[in-house]
Amino acid sequence: MEINSDIIIIFVICSFFIGFFKSTFTTGIGLVLFPVLALFWPTKLILGIIAVLMWLTDYSAGSLFWKKWESSLVKIVVPGFYIGIFIGTFFLIQLSDFWLRKFLGIACIIFSFFQIWNEKQNKSSKSNVSNSKLSSSTSGVILGIIGGITSAMFHAGGLILSLFYLNRGLKKIPLVATIIFTWFWVNPFKVINFWYHDLVNKEMIFVAILMFPVSFLGSWIGRKLLYLVPQNIFNFGLLFLALLTASKLIIE
Repeated sequence: MEINSDIIIIFVICSFFIGFFKSTFTTGIGLVLFPVLALFWPTKLILGIIAVLMWLTDYSAGSLFWKKWESSLVKIVVPGFYIGIFIGTFFLIQLSDFWLRKFLGIACIIFSFFQIWNEKQNKSSKSNVSNSKLSSSTSGVILGIIGGITSAMFHAGGLILSLFYLNRGLKKIPLVATIIFTWFWVNPFKVINFWYHDLVNKEMIFVAILMFPVSFLGSWIGRKLLYLVPQNIFNFGLLFLALLTASKLIIE
C-alpha cells in the first residue's frame, strides 16, 4: 500500500470516528462510518484500515472505561466470534468490490431497522432480563458466530453484541465498556485473518500507530457527549444517516 494524501485522509477520518463511535454508539462504525467511506474509496481498503484502527483504538477507548465492563458476559460470546470471523473472512475475499458494496448497502439497511427495533425493545423492556432465552451460554455462542461473520464482512458485529448485552440488562456506560472489552479479544484475531488474506499490511499498522492521538481525541469527545446527549436521540440520528448512505450504495 502506497502512503499518499488520500490514505492519510482516510486514516485521520477513521481514527477520529472509530474512537468517537466506540465511546458512544458502537454500531456506528459498521452502520455509518464504513458505508460512508465506501462511497468514495475501495471497499476492501476501507475494511482493512478500519480493522487495524479498531484493534489499536481498543486501548485508547478502553482506558476511558477501565473495569466498568462485565467480563463474565465477554467469555460467553468470544469463542463464537472467532468462528464467525473465520467464516466471514472466507466469504469476504470471494466478493468483488461491486458486489461487496451492494451487500454492504443491503446489510446496512437490515441492521439499521434491526437496531431501531432493538432500541424500542430496550426502551420497553424490564431492567431484569437475566432469565430470557438470549441469556444462555448456547445463545451467546450462536450470536457470537453471527456477530463474527458480520464483523468480518461489514464491521457490524457491535450490533449483535448490543443485542446480547442489552438483553442481559447492561445500560449505557457498562454496555459500551463491555463491548470495548470484547473487542480486546476479538479484533487481534480479525487483524490476523485479514493479514493472511492480504487485506491488512505493515504500512497500515505503522500509520495506524501514528494516529493514536487522533483516536484518543475521538474517544474523549465521544465519552463527554455520552453524558450530555440523550442516547436515543443520538442513536436515531445516526441510524437515519446510515439508511441514507445504504440506499446510495445500493442504487449507484
